[in-house]
Amino acid sequence: MRDQEKQEQPYAGQEGTRGRSLQGILRRAAALGLAACLLAGTQGCVNQMDKYELRDLGIEAMRAGDYEGAKQRFEEALTASDGQVSGLQYDILKYRGECELRLKQYGEARKTYEILAQLDQTAENQTVYTEVLGELAGLDSLTEGLSDMEQGDYETALEKFSQLADLHSGLVGRAAWFNQAACLEYLQRYEEAREAFAQYLEAYPEDAAAQKELDFLNTR
Repeated sequence: MRDQEKQEQPYAGQEGTRGRSLQGILRRAAALGLAACLLAGTQGCVNQMDKYELRDLGIEAMRAGDYEGAKQRFEEALTASDGQVSGLQYDILKYRGECELRLKQYGEARKTYEILAQLDQTAENQTVYTEVLGELAGLDSLTEGLSDMEQGDYETALEKFSQLADLHSGLVGRAAWFNQAACLEYLQRYEEAREAFAQYLEAYPEDAAAQKELDFLNTR
């Protein structure tokens, strides 16, 4: 039976789409870190070398996949900065924020990017900080909605996804849009679900999972 089959399968967006959302945030965070790295010079006193060395050790740990260790190194580098605020500190904070995202420490990542948004007034970076913070806020709601779906509370999940689905251009908005349609289907509101999936596919025609759902709905 179709409804029984759907219950046994992972919810669309629970892994893949949420993963794409996180990947999008990480791409922006990583781009910031690499760009800011170029701002840090190599002036010569011992304390400054310590900051750079600690930052470089953190980058090496990130490349090895040790995000906890990398974050610790970045914290030590910030402590060694002794309250200074410059391109180096922005660089370290951006790397720390990326570690927190990869560790799924979203609350801590939000605080890091809020600090960056306050300190680094570069127009281009401000745009990225706003996007990352917006995605993080949406990711919290998306995760809550997916949890509601897991518990079978489709009405509550639908309400949360509907609020996020207006962000069609964002990765979180895309995941919410898909799952909004899925909730309508679970609630047996088939005509609304059919329309929602059809609109979604106009924007994302390559999504095979959505096409499969629409094909099924067209048989109802």
